[in-house]
Amino acid sequence: MLPMRKEASFAVFLAIIGSAGFLYSQVQDPGMPPSSVKQKSEERVDRMTCGFLSWPARDTASEQLAYARDFEARGWKRRAVRAYGMLVRAWHDSPEAVQAQFERARLLEELGKYRLAFDEYEYLLAQFSAGFPYYEVLDHQFRIANQVMTERHWDFLGLPGYTVPEAALPMWEKIVKSAPAWEKTPQVLFFVASTHEAGGDFDEALLAYTRLRNRYPDSPFSAESDLGRARCLHEIHKTSPRDEQACRDALSSLAMFLRDYPEHPGAKDVQQRLDAAREQLAAMYYDRALFYEKGSHKKPGAALIAYRDFVLHFPGSSYALAAAGRISELEKQLEVSNAQ
Repeated sequence: MLPMRKEASFAVFLAIIGSAGFLYSQVQDPGMPPSSVKQKSEERVDRMTCGFLSWPARDTASEQLAYARDFEARGWKRRAVRAYGMLVRAWHDSPEAVQAQFERARLLEELGKYRLAFDEYEYLLAQFSAGFPYYEVLDHQFRIANQVMTERHWDFLGLPGYTVPEAALPMWEKIVKSAPAWEKTPQVLFFVASTHEAGGDFDEALLAYTRLRNRYPDSPFSAESDLGRARCLHEIHKTSPRDEQACRDALSSLAMFLRDYPEHPGAKDVQQRLDAAREQLAAMYYDRALFYEKGSHKKPGAALIAYRDFVLHFPGSSYALAAAGRISELEKQLEVSNAQ
């Protein structure tokens, strides 16, 4: 059954006017994406439907499609967006609806409504399984997310302004979920990881770099994902400098990167991080030996073992000379004690 047209009889209108107040609160501007298009917490995209005051201007899907295209041909893009939207709402299961949804998203993109356009492309992917250029839609979403990631704000009097890369994160994540096998998905996942890292969210960045490495081991971003993982583990360690396991995790990742990519441009930075983490671990070992020696419950025998273990594992540490001196002193103390 076709939806009611604007020319519906006045008598019918009067018969249902009593409920208009409630229904009007549910109606949205047909030129804007309805709330049902937005991603819900369960990641479901609901179908768009017509509201009480939202009717198509023509009687059939094909006529409405021609009506929308005429607006577009005249350069009236906003009117065309509304007309395409009405077609999708009224004849959702028709072949014309697929075409209309694609054109609606494309026009919003041309109008610079990037976030709205991205959501409309997402709706197209979620609601329609065929009848549209799938990879072209993904390319549109990729370009939009990249635009949002790199666009500058408050460019004033020649000043460079600033970017908000994290604004594109939800878009990148949706692309990864929609197209895990797409050729550009490793790059998208790299953008997710590097954006989290740049924002100081090293835990989330580590998860994304690990996903990238595990899912796409042969991608061009393998080395970068390993480098990112190593950096993030080191930064996480720096936030908890007394956490020995975090320090060891960072050391292991940094050392493996240097082993696998010794000529990488980032190798120098990795080596510096490795040296710093190794020195931090050495400090933890030295402090442990010092505690056994001079803590509230002095254990010279345990301290001697700890100092010797330190020298064995960290012979090049800045603490090595001091540790050798403590070993010599403790050995003399224990000799005297045993002689007595």
